[in-house]
Amino acid sequence: MTTLSKILFVSDPFTITRKDGTTAQKQTITLQELGGKFANQFAATWISDIPISLPEGTPVAAALRFAVRNFEGQDYQDIFLQDIIPLSLPNAAPLMPELPVVPTINH
Repeated sequence: MTTLSKILFVSDPFTITRKDGTTAQKQTITLQELGGKFANQFAATWISDIPISLPEGTPVAAALRFAVRNFEGQDYQDIFLQDIIPLSLPNAAPLMPELPVVPTINH
């Protein structure tokens, strides 16, 4: 599911060890869909080599994956953040600065 949301909270990253012995950073990110005070909210898990360091309030496009599993007779739902793209950053410089205009010479 892809959603347009804003970031409400980003936890500090901590290191986890995968089954294959490699390490990754894990964080919890709380997102709220755009649309008002009572819009849906999701607490999702981000596992990556690169931690998320976006400020709260940043609008993002987020790809979420929902998974349900059963453990000892209880059902659990996990929400994973698969991809996140900031739509804008407050007070941020543009990604591509304006290039100077080079005058052309007409012959």
